[in-house]
Amino acid sequence: MPVFLFTDIEGSTDKWQKYEEGMGAALARHDEILSGCIKRHKGKIIKHTGDGMFAAFEDTDTPLACAIDIQLAISGEDWSKVGDLRVRIALHSGEAELRGSDYFGAAVNHTARLLDVGWGGQILLTSDIADSCTLPEKAEISDLGVHLLKDLSEPQRIYGLICDDLPLKEFPALRTLESHPHNLPVQPTPFIGREPEVEEIMKLLEAPSCRLLTLLGPGGVGKTRLALQCSAMRIQEYNHGVYFVPLAPVSAPELIAQTIADSLKLNFYSSADPEIQLLSYLKEKSMLLVTDNFEHLTDGADLLSTILSSAPSIKILATSRQRLNLKGEWIFEVKGMRFPGVEGAEDVETYSALELFRQSAARANPSFELDAESEKLAIKVCRLVGGLPLGIELAASWLRSLSLTEIAEEISENLDFLESPIRDIPERHRSLREVFGYSWKLLTEDEQNTLARLSVFRGGFTRQAARKAAGASLVILSALVDKSLIAKSGEGRFGMHEVIRQYSHEKLEADKKEYARSRERHGLYYAEFLAGLEAELTENRRQILEVLGSEVDNIRAAWDWALDEGREQEISKSLRSVYTLHAARGWFKDGELLLKRTIEALAKAAGIEGKLDKKGSVTIGRLLLYQGWFNVCRGDYASAKELISTSIEIFKRLGEYSYLAYALNRLGSVTLFGGDFEGARKIQEESLEAGKRADNPIRQAHTTMSLGNIARKSGDYDAAWNYYKETLELFDKGENRLGRAVCLGNLGIVAYRTGRLEESKRLNEESIQICREFDDKRMIAEGLSDLASVYRKMGEVEKARELFTESIEMNREMGVRSATAIALGSLASLEMEAGNLEEAARMTAEVAIFGKELGRPLMTAGSYTKLGRIAVMKGVYKEARGKFREALKLILGLKVVPDTL
Repeated sequence: MPVFLFTDIEGSTDKWQKYEEGMGAALARHDEILSGCIKRHKGKIIKHTGDGMFAAFEDTDTPLACAIDIQLAISGEDWSKVGDLRVRIALHSGEAELRGSDYFGAAVNHTARLLDVGWGGQILLTSDIADSCTLPEKAEISDLGVHLLKDLSEPQRIYGLICDDLPLKEFPALRTLESHPHNLPVQPTPFIGREPEVEEIMKLLEAPSCRLLTLLGPGGVGKTRLALQCSAMRIQEYNHGVYFVPLAPVSAPELIAQTIADSLKLNFYSSADPEIQLLSYLKEKSMLLVTDNFEHLTDGADLLSTILSSAPSIKILATSRQRLNLKGEWIFEVKGMRFPGVEGAEDVETYSALELFRQSAARANPSFELDAESEKLAIKVCRLVGGLPLGIELAASWLRSLSLTEIAEEISENLDFLESPIRDIPERHRSLREVFGYSWKLLTEDEQNTLARLSVFRGGFTRQAARKAAGASLVILSALVDKSLIAKSGEGRFGMHEVIRQYSHEKLEADKKEYARSRERHGLYYAEFLAGLEAELTENRRQILEVLGSEVDNIRAAWDWALDEGREQEISKSLRSVYTLHAARGWFKDGELLLKRTIEALAKAAGIEGKLDKKGSVTIGRLLLYQGWFNVCRGDYASAKELISTSIEIFKRLGEYSYLAYALNRLGSVTLFGGDFEGARKIQEESLEAGKRADNPIRQAHTTMSLGNIARKSGDYDAAWNYYKETLELFDKGENRLGRAVCLGNLGIVAYRTGRLEESKRLNEESIQICREFDDKRMIAEGLSDLASVYRKMGEVEKARELFTESIEMNREMGVRSATAIALGSLASLEMEAGNLEEAARMTAEVAIFGKELGRPLMTAGSYTKLGRIAVMKGVYKEARGKFREALKLILGLKVVPDTL
C-alpha cells in the first residue's frame, strides 16, 4: 500500500493578508524545499494543494526521513519577510485507487483530515505508519492518544514523530474534535465527495444573518451525513460546541425541548417550564444545534424561532423533508450526488456518486473492480436511483449475489413497471422504494423477518435487545450490516436509517399478528430490562441514567404498548426506572402527564374510576405517589397533597408499609414547604413508624433526615444533629453513598450554625467529593453554597465569593430557582457585610421575588428582613420599617420563628 504525505503552511491565509508582497516568494521557496526533499527520498509529488503538497511513497523506508528533512530545511530558512513560516505534516497508509496521476479514496481523505489537527512544525502519523515505516536515527515516536477526526470515522490512535535535531519538540493538544464540546456520532463509513455542497453550506453558516439553515431534501439523499460533516468542520467557531439532536424517534412536538436538552446532557431541575429552562441555559451560549429529521414535528418549529430570538449566539442547522416555514429560515436544497449525465463523459472520477458506488461495492465484494465496461453500468445505476446515496449503497450491496449487469437491469425494469401506476410520487421516491424493494427480495426469509421485527425499535438498539426482543442472531445482524440495511455505531449500538425503518415497518404492519407479536416482545423485553436496573439506580446512578437516556425512545414505545394492552404488571416493572429518568432529567411536566395518562387508562380498564383510594392497586398507588411528587417539583402543592394522600390510603389498605413510609415522607416534605412545621413533624413520625414496620433502613433514613430538617429549621440544633447522625448510620447500613453525601451536607449546616467551622468545612468537602463521584450537579451546587458560607464566617471573603458565584452560575444554568435563591441570598449577606449595599439590595430583592414565585414564605420573609437591615445601614429608616412590617406579617402566619431570618 502506498504511503501518503500531506503538508500545509500553518496560518497561511493570515500571512497572505499581512505579507501580500512577501508571500509569493516565500511560497515559491517553500515549494522548492519540499519538492527537493520528496524527490531525494524517492517520493512522488501527486499535486500541489494551495499552500501545501500531496506526495506518495511506494517504499516504507524513506517517508519518515523525508518528513524530518522537510522540517529541518524549513526551520533552517530565513522567513523574516513573512514573520515566520511553519509547516505541518501528516502521514497515513491505506488502500486507494490510482487514476491517471492522482490517488482517490478514503485513505487519501483521512490523511488530509489528520493534517487538520496538527500544529506548525509537527509531524503526525497513524498506526499504519508507526508500525510499518522505518524510523530514522535520533527519531522517536510519541503516542498522542486516541482521537476523533473531522471525518467522524472511528476514533484512532495518533502518533507524533519527534527528533533531537528538530527545533520544535513540544506542541499544544491536537486540534481534534475532543478539544471542543460536542456529541457528534462516529460514522461507520467515510464521507465522500459533496465538495461544492460543503463549501456552499460552510459559506452560509459563516454569514451572520444566516442563523437557521435547513437542508431540504427527500429521505435517503444524505442530508444527515452532510449536516454532520459541515458541523464537524465548523466546530471551532462555537465556544460552547456543536450538538446533534436526533428527532426521527420523537413522537410529539412537545418533546422537542426535552430532546434538545437530552442531547446537551442538560437536566431540568426546577418547576419552571422545560422550554424556559432550555432557553435560560442557551441564552449566553455560542453553539451550533443540528436538529435532524424535523419533517414530522413542524408544528413545534416555533421553538427554534424562540431559541434564536433569546440566544443571540446560537445557530441551528436543520435537516427536513419539508420547509419549517419560519421567519429567517434559509434553505439549502440537497439533491442527489453528482453522476455523469451521458456515457463517455470526461473526468468521471470526479463524480461523487460514482465514487460512493465504488467504495460501497468494495465493502460488499472486495474482489470487485471497475473497468471501462462496468463503469458504464455503475453510472447507469447511479442515474437510475437519482444519485441518492442510500439507493447507491443498497444497490452496491447486491454485488455479493448479483452481477452489475443484473443490478442495472433489475432496477431499470422495476422502475419502468412502477412508472404508470404511481405517477404522482416523485421519481426519487419511486427509485428509492424500488431499490429497497429489491434489497428486500435478496434477503433470506429469516433476514426479512428479522429486519421487519427490528423496525419496532426507536433510536437504535443493542445486540442483546435485538436478540431477545426481535430474535436477531449475530449472524443475521452481521448480514444486515453487510447489506447496508442496518449500521453499527461506535457505542456498540445498531441503528437503521429512518427511511429503511419506515419501509421495513410497512412490511411488518402488513402481517397484523406478527406486528402485534413484535410489539409485545419489544414491550416485554424493556419491562424486564428496566426492572433489572432498579438495584443499580442508587450506587451506579450516573451510568444507569446514561443507559436509560440512550434507550428513552424505546422506553416510551414499550410503555405505550403496555398502556394499549392494559399490561399493569409491565407498567409496575418499568415504573421506578421511568420515574427516576424523568426526575433526574427534570422532565417533571412530561412525567406528570405520562403518569396521569397511565393512571386514567389503568383505572378505566379495571372499572375503578373515582374509587382509587378504595380499589386501587399497589401499582396505581405508586403511580399516584410519583405523579404527586412531579407536581411538587412543578410547584403545584395542592394537587400534590391530594395525589399523595390518595396513595397513602391505598398503601394503608394493602399493608404496604415500605411504600407507605415513602409516601408519608413525601407528604411531610410538602407540608414543610408550606411552613407547617408541627404538621410536618407528625407526618414524618408516622412515616418513621411505617419504615420500622417495613424493616427498611433506607426509608427510615430519609424520614429521620426529614425530622432533622424540621428540627434544624425550628432552631433545635441538638435534635437536628442527633437525627442526622442516626440518618448517617442508616444510610451506611444500607450502603447508600449518595444519601450519605446529603446527610453530611446537613451535618455541615448544623456545625456551621453552632460555630464549629472547621468541622463544617470538613463535612461539606466530603459531601461535595461524593456528589462529584455521582456527577450530581444539583447537589454539588448546593454543597458549594454551604461551603462558601463557612468560608464567609471564617473571614475568607474572596474564597466565599468565588464559591457562591460558582454555585449560583451552576444553579442558573440548571434552572434550579430555589437553590439559586438560597445561594444568591447568602452572597447578598456577604456583600452587605463587605459594605456593598447597593449590590446586596439588588440580590436580596431578586431572592424575594423567587420566594413569592416559589410559594416559599420563609424565603420571602427572610429577604424582607435583610432588605430592612440594609435600609438601616443606609440610614433610610422609613423604608426599613416598611420592610420589617412586611416580614413580620409573613412570620405571624407561621407557627414557629424560623432560623433563616
